Amino acid sequence: MRFDASAKTKMFWEVYARYFLASQSIYYVCEKLHLESPTILEIGANGEQYLNEFLPDAIVIPSNMNPENLNKTVDNLVVADASDMHMIPDNSYDFVISCAVLEHIPPKLHRAVLSETFRVARIGVFHAAPLESEYVNRAERTVSNFHEQLHKVKHRWIEEHLINGHPSVEAISSYCRELGMDYSIFQHMDYQLWTSLYCTTLETGRYGGRFREYINVYYQQELFRRDAGKFNVFMYLYMSKSG
Repeated sequence: MRFDASAKTKMFWEVYARYFLASQSIYYVCEKLHLESPTILEIGANGEQYLNEFLPDAIVIPSNMNPENLNKTVDNLVVADASDMHMIPDNSYDFVISCAVLEHIPPKLHRAVLSETFRVARIGVFHAAPLESEYVNRAERTVSNFHEQLHKVKHRWIEEHLINGHPSVEAISSYCRELGMDYSIFQHMDYQLWTSLYCTTLETGRYGGRFREYINVYYQQELFRRDAGKFNVFMYLYMSKSG
């Protein structure tokens, strides 16, 4: 199985970080199990082929409960609510992943989402989401307020995060233990760097895509592998069925 770690100039730097780490985790497990073309159900997919940019041999099946949320039309979309996928049999896909989805789901449903994604996965599950902390809330308010200064409206998706509340490490860990899951959690994206880069990206947007590409490349090549501090924005959860 191949893992393509080459620079992706068109990919927003934050998206790059999430999908690089998700893909790398899946790649390591596949190498261990000698699996060449894993099937991956992506929860909350938007129609972009981010996973396949890193894992060209994977068979990625997008899923979203609201097809109108997709940026692009896809032929193999699975329309399903991640908290209740009763129409999908157990162990249907090698992996299930979500990147920046849990924060758009009310916290009262997080346990059900973990349970359902684990049920339909054969090998493992990977979730990436902003974590609940005063630092993350402060960072997101700063970015949303700056977005409002530039565009006269707050950032749609960040405001949804703040209204719903982010998943907390404590709650997610507790759910995993209750459900008897073998799991691990790590963090990434220093909140101060995230705030500065996000605001800079918003500011350069008025000057055209070329400047954003510079930011993307600089982050991917110079900052990504060092982007972890005492207080981070993203939590990464891997739940394993394969040990």
